[in-house]
Amino acid sequence: MLSSKHTAINPMIPAALLAGSIPVMEETVTDLIADLLHWLTGHGSDLVTILDHAQMHFEAELGSEQL
Repeated sequence: MLSSKHTAINPMIPAALLAGSIPVMEETVTDLIADLLHWLTGHGSDLVTILDHAQMHFEAELGSEQL
């Protein structure tokens, strides 16, 4: 379950994402991640390191929510 800071309605979130359609939501999130990866690559970032840090951050948040 996501924490409240992750579920707060943000005006920058596309309406299709808020509508709850799983395929649309997954496509939107995939596009967002791809755009972020393109942006990071353009700025010379190491994608493997970034993705590793993101995974660790996600797992730490997930672990703290289960307490």
